[in-house]
Amino acid sequence: MLRLLSFCMYVCMYAGLCQKADLVLLNGKIITLKNTGDRVEAVAVIADKIFATGNNASMSQFIGRCTKSSEETITDPGFA
Repeated sequence: MLRLLSFCMYVCMYAGLCQKADLVLLNGKIITLKNTGDRVEAVAVIADKIFATGNNASMSQFIGRCTKSSEETITDPGFA
């Protein structure tokens, strides 16, 4: 499943279909709750929904001119 998602993101990126994120959190300890203890380094948010998670390099593609970003964050699931 992860390979399929990565492939789709790759195709979208080169087809010009992926949009830029509203918020990108980098260099973080982001708890996913997918499995006990799972964490990722970065997350991209579009329209108040988590769009993608992964490492800093994979999330940097979603940073645009109007994207807010934050570094070194500790984040848990949910938005206020």
